[in-house]
Amino acid sequence: MGINEGDMVVCYFKDKGPKLVRATADGEVNTAHGKLSFSRMLGRPYGDTITTSMGHHVYLLRPTAEDLAMGVRRISNINYPKDISRILYRIGIRPGARVVELGAGSGAMAISLAFAVGEEGLIYAYDIREDMLTCTGKNLRRVGLDRRVELKFREKMEPLAEKEVDAVLMDIPTPWQELDVAWEALCWGGYLACTVPTYDQLGELAVCLAKKSFLPLEAMEIMCRPLRAERGRTRPEFKMIPHTQMIQFAAKVAPVDVDEGEEAAD
Repeated sequence: MGINEGDMVVCYFKDKGPKLVRATADGEVNTAHGKLSFSRMLGRPYGDTITTSMGHHVYLLRPTAEDLAMGVRRISNINYPKDISRILYRIGIRPGARVVELGAGSGAMAISLAFAVGEEGLIYAYDIREDMLTCTGKNLRRVGLDRRVELKFREKMEPLAEKEVDAVLMDIPTPWQELDVAWEALCWGGYLACTVPTYDQLGELAVCLAKKSFLPLEAMEIMCRPLRAERGRTRPEFKMIPHTQMIQFAAKVAPVDVDEGEEAAD
């Protein structure tokens, strides 16, 4: 199947990496290797190549969820693929799932969640800033996933309308202040994932989780070390992103009576 007008395409330059664009008959972009006319993509299959005005080859690839997320236009920091992929896998995001996101930001996570839940699922993305919601909305529409996400303005600690959701994801500075809100929105056994950039925040979150009816599952920081693979010269890349954030996972469980718990232990 060929690339059609309006399709998203990853233009991969062998020595410059990928660039996400929308293929249109009148679109073009200037690069260090010359002008790239989007009209030359139309009708070609993914995997084909075209050339710039200076004769440099460009590979036309089908976008993945990672490409769509990393290609957002940003007004804030975003979650990185190494963290997003672990979050989606650990909290069981699947086709048809309903998920609440507190802290929509620029929309990288909303796009990833929407991609994962499919046409039958739904994401409720909240933020305390209207400009963030506007940015997220534009990025969702750009990649054609806006129908799977409801964008909502919300003040801090305001109750959520959603109930019995499968998961709650919080990318906010003080997630411990929203634990009661997350509890009320989640189904029994539903999963919680919180992302914070500092150890102090992670420690405060851990203390507060212990006081609520959440089962803390694990906390982690994910490192990703790129490699340059060449015959006889394989080695680590000189550049990497060592730290982005810490992630705390938990699950909503039934409260345990202290006496019952002690008897069970005996």
